[in-house]
Amino acid sequence: MDAGVLEETIDLERAVGRVPASSVPDATRTTSRPAISIGRLHVVNLNATVSTASSLRLMVQGLSASLRSDALGQLVGEIHTDRGIRLEADGVAGMLDRVTASVTIGSETMFIRSLAAESSSGDLRLDGALTFGESGGYDLKYFSTIDVSELRKWWARSPPARGRVEFSGSMTGVLTD
Repeated sequence: MDAGVLEETIDLERAVGRVPASSVPDATRTTSRPAISIGRLHVVNLNATVSTASSLRLMVQGLSASLRSDALGQLVGEIHTDRGIRLEADGVAGMLDRVTASVTIGSETMFIRSLAAESSSGDLRLDGALTFGESGGYDLKYFSTIDVSELRKWWARSPPARGRVEFSGSMTGVLTD
């Protein structure tokens, strides 16, 4: 994703990080991106909204994280949101009431293990990776259950239906707007 097409709003109650003295960026570095190594990162009650140039909008309420640097310099730990994630696109919105995940965040990749998301209309389990930067993409495996009666909120002319449906599979592709 081109950073020029994102609009962010961030409200943070508390963030604590520790940067080891040996990780201060070298002044002779030739890349255009700065290098910062973080030893520990604790985030409490983050509210954030990210919008793209198209109609995609992601809102996170009450995100907390506890991450620690591993031997490879990646941040490893737990992320959760207790007040929800809302995704809007093309006039359709979906809400997840609570999300928890174990993650490993590297310089250009986030590995997701055991993501569990719950809402009144179903739940989702997800594992995989998101790659950022110019060659951004995703490779995810999922299992989900959906209350079919909730689908009427998404489609105006959906037939009457009841019960739960299970979905599982994998998704791969390129992250674009």
